[in-house]
Amino acid sequence: MSFFSRSFDLSYRGINFLCATYFSLVMTICLGWYQLSRLAIMASQRLLILQPHNWALRRDHGMMLYYSREYEEAVQELSICMVFAPEEEAEVLEAFVEKLHLLRLESSWKNLERKGRLTVT
Repeated sequence: MSFFSRSFDLSYRGINFLCATYFSLVMTICLGWYQLSRLAIMASQRLLILQPHNWALRRDHGMMLYYSREYEEAVQELSICMVFAPEEEAEVLEAFVEKLHLLRLESSWKNLERKGRLTVT
């Protein structure tokens, strides 16, 4: 391999890296955080179909749902994760799931406040 072809190969790799970096930056700006997180959640759902008993994958999926403020789904996923997780990890998750239950209740109260008063008949 000649010097010219080696330097061309290195510069070609550099251009590919710059193009990939530029593309990911453009995607971040265009799609925004919400859409990127939705794509990540959909990808982890597909992985869970392939590996339903993988507790670490289920934990990560539940945490992504938590960060997307989808508390009800996060509680469900993390509760399932606690069944498959080792005992030490399940203890840590238990306290977090309790916190999520409270956040879910709080968010449901806020939704009721936005809808207006409830009337009992």
